[in-house]
Amino acid sequence: MLFFSSISLLVGGLMVVNTMVVSVYERTREIGISKAIGASESDILRMFLAECLFIGALGGVLGDFLGVLFSTFIDKIGRALLMSRLDVGNIEHLTALNFEILGAGILISLLVSVVSGLYPAWRASKLDPVSALRQL
Repeated sequence: MLFFSSISLLVGGLMVVNTMVVSVYERTREIGISKAIGASESDILRMFLAECLFIGALGGVLGDFLGVLFSTFIDKIGRALLMSRLDVGNIEHLTALNFEILGAGILISLLVSVVSGLYPAWRASKLDPVSALRQL
């Protein structure tokens, strides 16, 4: 279980890095204009880290929602199927929802997205405004 979870976190982190690198590339002119009119490196860094937080929050909430949806589906369909096929007595629930684990899932998603977005955000904040305006 730990192996699959770590692979999922790694893939999610790489997807955030990929998204943020593409975002920096596509918004190079915008970054150049922002820096030319007075935005500091920390402003640019915060802008991209806020975007990472949004991606992480959205991924965490959607992941929790789909997990709850699938566990409810398994509980409704699987319980009836298990009871009919195995002649098992009345089983109340096959799955259990733990709100601490759901909250931890969102927090881990936020953490992975911020850590994954640090390099692209740092790279965006270090762009030279003149060369950024010349690109594209």
